[in-house]
Amino acid sequence: MHVYPHNFYDRENFVKDLISVAVSNYQARGDPSQQKHTMVLIPGGPGIGKSRAGWESQRLVFHADKFKINIDDITEGQSSNSEVIFTKDEIEPFLDALRNPCYISIDFSNECSYDWHLDEKYDASVRIGIRIAIASGLVKNLAELLDNYPLKEFTANNVMQKILEHRFQASKRTLEAIIIHMDEYQIYIDSLQKHGNREWSLARDLFKDMLKQIGGFMRKDVLNDPEKQYFVIPICTGTSAIDVHFLPTEYRHEMVAIKPLDLDAARHMFLDKFLYSKQTDNIAKARVLQDLQRHYSSSYNDNLTEDKVIELSSALCDLIWEQDHFKIALNDSGFIPRFIDFFLRYDALKTNNNWGQNLYREVVHRYGSTNFENEPGYWSSSHDIRAIISFGITGQLVTREFLLPSGRSIGDIERDGLLYLSRVKNNCGHFFIVMPFMLMKALNEMLIQKKIVRLETQLANEQRENWRLSDVFRGAQGDATLLQHEVKLRKLNVFTEKERFLVKTTSTASYNKSILCDDGVTRDLSEGVYRCAINNANVDHRWTINSVSGKPLAIFMQDRHSALETENPIVYYNDLNEWYKRTLRSVRKYNDYYDVVLVFFTNRPYVEDLPKLSNMGRLLLIDKSCIKKYLSQTFAHRG
Repeated sequence: MHVYPHNFYDRENFVKDLISVAVSNYQARGDPSQQKHTMVLIPGGPGIGKSRAGWESQRLVFHADKFKINIDDITEGQSSNSEVIFTKDEIEPFLDALRNPCYISIDFSNECSYDWHLDEKYDASVRIGIRIAIASGLVKNLAELLDNYPLKEFTANNVMQKILEHRFQASKRTLEAIIIHMDEYQIYIDSLQKHGNREWSLARDLFKDMLKQIGGFMRKDVLNDPEKQYFVIPICTGTSAIDVHFLPTEYRHEMVAIKPLDLDAARHMFLDKFLYSKQTDNIAKARVLQDLQRHYSSSYNDNLTEDKVIELSSALCDLIWEQDHFKIALNDSGFIPRFIDFFLRYDALKTNNNWGQNLYREVVHRYGSTNFENEPGYWSSSHDIRAIISFGITGQLVTREFLLPSGRSIGDIERDGLLYLSRVKNNCGHFFIVMPFMLMKALNEMLIQKKIVRLETQLANEQRENWRLSDVFRGAQGDATLLQHEVKLRKLNVFTEKERFLVKTTSTASYNKSILCDDGVTRDLSEGVYRCAINNANVDHRWTINSVSGKPLAIFMQDRHSALETENPIVYYNDLNEWYKRTLRSVRKYNDYYDVVLVFFTNRPYVEDLPKLSNMGRLLLIDKSCIKKYLSQTFAHRG
């Protein structure tokens, strides 16, 4: 039995989706039509929580109660023409079956992995039947079967019939729920391909044939007894979303998305490990007491009451949680469950724990291989890595069919367990690439180690394509016409100016395209993005962008807003307008050569009417509401 270090958090949608499938398959039990039966596919990157989700399928009713999901709402939502799915006599047996289902876990990476004696000699019914027999405990292992039984007798129907007979005899119920969870199925397909020297499509079909055997069992009533009914929920979990495909005339399949967790779930996982009141065994409690003794050394003693220990533990957890370096490192995980586990891999809770370094070390160990091979689990091209990083940071939508520079698809890379996709709501088939900061850092380190040459062709394509300011400053608010202004992008390096070009907020900058940088080199304004010298007035960065038509743009960005009242958590229109007018005056000598655009960047919210921003026709505002879109999920928490 699996023992997980934390509870099942932030998975309400998964529970709803699976209960919906359970209702559908219950309704279709014994129906010979393939199209009425649903198989569940849960794809995703390694450590996203798909195997855990499959395991938690045996506790659907418990989780429905925990997440306050009304099962009646789900059943009513699936009925049509006011048809009643459950009578009063049916609902309780259905829920009772889901509370204690027959859960069969087939792990293709361990005890149910590829075996030449089985998989190269027997048909699909025996191949899946034997794995069900092993996973359910009917037999210990394949070696016992080979030594004592004729394998051809272990068809899917025969094995399932035997399991059901045992279940009904033990439970005395009239309805049983069977969950067949097939984990890491892509490993089995890889093995069929490798050891049998098969094409990938043929290996995929051999696995699909096993699913059809389960489907055949779903469409029959093998016991032929109205007092012994059953329904089946087949679940496939793995990194691949492209290995399982049914035609419209075949079985339905429900692809359930598993997304990264959120900050609240991460906090619960942190407390599960370090908060005294959450510990259930003496070893864990002793570990937490050592943490308290170490931190409260001067005031701690062994005679503290239980309530006092709980109070001290809560205070220490709150102290750690509020540390800036802790919060940044936690957000660097992207809330991938496995990354959060990496993050929490400290045995002791100390104020000087280097959470970020610990997370980075674990991520590099798992994802930072510099080998480039055409094998599952390896990158085949450094150009692919660069493209994936770019898509992840810029938030570009992709499909699994999208081809990368190597000729491999996004779906292929996902299948190899090298990236994470997050489905776009109400946009079927399109995904964001989830790029946690620490994963980006590990991948970027691979590129540095390999001394990769930049993709000049890709950069040339970017230069030729027309972009809008709304693409450059994603999420920015301001005048609609300004946001639609078309520009041409080019490669720019970042430099730091040696001297202030604006000394006072009321000063007027002279027009000078030559900029002396802190490395002693004088460069043209068009050569880079310039970080202004310390204490420069009004503006913190400046650079130019070529327009598709008309004058180029001169961009002046303020991201420190030191002239504004820093104690105020809100940015008001009047303050913004004052900075806007003052800064326009200070750079007015650039107007003869450029169209000036001012960008105000703040991590505080602007709360007044957005249409009023149009009064400042040369302003783009990036505030708290759009900072995540502008900086991307990868960097927003560091902004």
